[in-house]
Amino acid sequence: NTGEPTLSGATALARDADQGAAVLLLPLYRQDEPLDTPRQRLAALRGFLYAPIVLRELLASTAQLHSQRLDFEFFDGTQADRQHLLFDADNNLSDARDVGPARHRNREFEASRALVVHGHPFVMRAGSSVELERGLHTPAPALVGAGGVLLSLALASTVWLLLIGRSRALALARGMTTELDRMAKVATHTSNAVLVTD
Repeated sequence: NTGEPTLSGATALARDADQGAAVLLLPLYRQDEPLDTPRQRLAALRGFLYAPIVLRELLASTAQLHSQRLDFEFFDGTQADRQHLLFDADNNLSDARDVGPARHRNREFEASRALVVHGHPFVMRAGSSVELERGLHTPAPALVGAGGVLLSLALASTVWLLLIGRSRALALARGMTTELDRMAKVATHTSNAVLVTD
C-alpha cells in the first residue's frame, strides 16, 4: 500500500493465456484526501486503474530492432531458469534443458542484470548474437587497417623524397651562385681575357 504504480508478476490473461503477461496497477484515490500513511491511502482508495501488458509483444518490438546484433532473454523474478523465462529473442532456449548462465559462456559479449520495474523484480540477460560475432571475426577490418598503414607509409615517403629533393636543389643552386659570384669577381678585377674550362 505505497500509493505507487505496481507491476504484477507473470500472469495469464484471458485473451492471451498462452503468453507471458503482467498487469500494471495504479491506485485511484478520492480527491482532497490525505495520502500520507497506508491507513489514509486505504480510506481514500476508490479503485485501481490497470493496464495488461503482454510482455512478449512489448519485448518483441525491441528484439526486432536489434535481432542481428543482440540476443536477450527476460525472466520473471530473481531466477534465470526455465520456469521463469518470459521472453527469448532468438528462441534458442525454448528447447534447451539448461537456461542458466553457463549456456552463454561462449558468447563474446554478455551481461546479466537484475531489474526492478514498479516494485517487481526481473532478470534480463543479453549477449552478442551469432551474426554480430561472425562479423567481428572477418578479415576485412585487418585488411582495411593494413591498407591504411601502407598508404600512410607511401605518402610519408613521397613527402620525404620531395623535401630531400628540394633541399638538394637549394644546395646545388647555392653552390652555383657562389661559383658564379667568384667568377664575376675574377672577371671584374682582371683586365685580360679569362678563359674558363671544365
